Amino acid sequence: MKRFLIILLLLAGVSAEAAEKPVKVASLHHPRLIASDKAFKDVVKTVNRGRNIHLVRMHEAAMKAADKYVKEGAMPEARKGKADKLELSRGALTQIFNCAYAFRYSKDYKYLEHAEKVLEYVCDLPDWDPKHLLSVAEMLQAVSLGYDWLYKDLDKNLRKTIEDRIQRFAFDVSEDERYNIRTFRANYNWSQVLNAAYASAALAIYEACPERCQQILDRSITNYQEICSKFYAPDGIYVEGPGYWGFGTSYHIMMSSVLQGVYGHDFGVTDIPGFDKTSDFISFMSGSTGTFNYADSWQVKKYNSWLWFFACKYNDPSRVYICERLLDHVKTERLGPLAICWASKVEPSGIREPSTRLYTGHGRVDLAIARTGWNEKDAYLAIKGGLTKVTHAHMDCGSYVYDFAGVRWAREMPIPKYEVNNKGVASLGLDGWHVYRATRWRLLGYRAIDHNTIVVNGHDHLIDSIAPLVRGFDNPREGCGATFRLSPIYHGDLNEAIRTVAIMEDGSLCVRDTLAATDSLDAAIRWNFISGAEPVISGDGIRFTKKGTTMMLRVSGADVEYKQWSVDPKDYPDDPFMAWQTKPKDTWACGFEFVLPKGEKRALTVTLQPLSE
Repeated sequence: MKRFLIILLLLAGVSAEAAEKPVKVASLHHPRLIASDKAFKDVVKTVNRGRNIHLVRMHEAAMKAADKYVKEGAMPEARKGKADKLELSRGALTQIFNCAYAFRYSKDYKYLEHAEKVLEYVCDLPDWDPKHLLSVAEMLQAVSLGYDWLYKDLDKNLRKTIEDRIQRFAFDVSEDERYNIRTFRANYNWSQVLNAAYASAALAIYEACPERCQQILDRSITNYQEICSKFYAPDGIYVEGPGYWGFGTSYHIMMSSVLQGVYGHDFGVTDIPGFDKTSDFISFMSGSTGTFNYADSWQVKKYNSWLWFFACKYNDPSRVYICERLLDHVKTERLGPLAICWASKVEPSGIREPSTRLYTGHGRVDLAIARTGWNEKDAYLAIKGGLTKVTHAHMDCGSYVYDFAGVRWAREMPIPKYEVNNKGVASLGLDGWHVYRATRWRLLGYRAIDHNTIVVNGHDHLIDSIAPLVRGFDNPREGCGATFRLSPIYHGDLNEAIRTVAIMEDGSLCVRDTLAATDSLDAAIRWNFISGAEPVISGDGIRFTKKGTTMMLRVSGADVEYKQWSVDPKDYPDDPFMAWQTKPKDTWACGFEFVLPKGEKRALTVTLQPLSE
């Protein structure tokens, strides 16, 4: 065991001398996760000083939530109609962690008493839902933090109960082949959550069963080194989209934080390829009207409190610049106190506007994001390429979103909640819509025709192909944007498909598509534009008006027919996958069609420009 720990330390860049002196976890006092008593006193001092308005807002959100839980006295519940206990686990984590924070900050025993009640409640459950390991992980994180942060004041019998439940309801489950324990090494966000939660628990109750806890800890660190090391490579892009970035990355930060709190380093957890760049990725995800919500994400204005970790780790306060615009969106988070601890270490006077307006990145998902500035009214453009066959993916290669004058003119179509599609797909006798099966791309909002991309001959894109980013650019002649090679996703329908999308100097949108038909087949082209503004079709283009701004979409390079298509599922009664869907709000589908004769090539230029009054 000692030799294995030394190897891990050396891989993380820790000296052999330090590796020879591993920390004896059982000898450390509680709290030992994230912030010791001494470190937490510094957090309290910085919060009370009030110089960092972001820190104050996050602190107030945590205290307000804790007060609410104490006043209402309600226990967390599973969501009605859900087969798993995930919502119960997340509710427990939110209540326990925020109340533990409030107690450590105020020393008011009402917070301790409520946290104890929740801990007793979840420990009295028959299990933590081992058939759904994510439920186990988030409950495990909840009780581990409650146990450690409240250790000195917790009832001794309750401490013993928690130690027992952690071992029976979590540790035993992770070694039981009846459950999907391969998820610990999965290539998506669950492995981050599971391994971080189990590492937290192993460090929290280390005295109770040292040998077993060390095995759990070693396993979690190894999984982070081998599996999670791929999640941000090479340029910081999170494959599963901005929504899941917050979920997976918050647990990644938890993993780093609990290790640092005990060992003084994190075994290289945050030294993996691309992790140092992922704060740029998530900052650029925020457009003027909300996130670039590719994959299973939603267009929201989200305050990413996890950026404070990056500002602290890399001594660069400018990494939280986007938070300045989103300050009013601070809210309660189930791991919020973790972000508070990191924000307390950053001097806010060093926050500066980023110097670049273009972000490009490669990986399983390729992205390019351009903006004319960082204010709410500035133009914003985000384009996606890469693979379709990845977790939470849509059929959206070549698609983009575009904001101008505070309006999202080109948007991602809103998607239903998971339980809606789960129930609907199950009603057809099918399963697995959410992974790689063809069912997923039959759903409204997931199909190629529901995105700002091109559909040829009515065919879906090839999900095993990749649409790579060719180059990004930012110059007066071309504007600010990028070029993607879409040819592979049209194999058999087109010989060539090159898409260049850019914001021009006046903030208008320009899309240049070069398309070449095969020698044997005419290509019926459908050029999609999904908008947040209602279109008016005319012979010379498509007009949109919203919030006092009028935009005109026109194309040159081909004789086309401008069209609008219905996004109301009621208009497609013969499609069984529309049966449970509802019409997406504030969403219209339009664009144009034309036929590209076999053997011919066209260079199209599509512009979306504001019209003068």
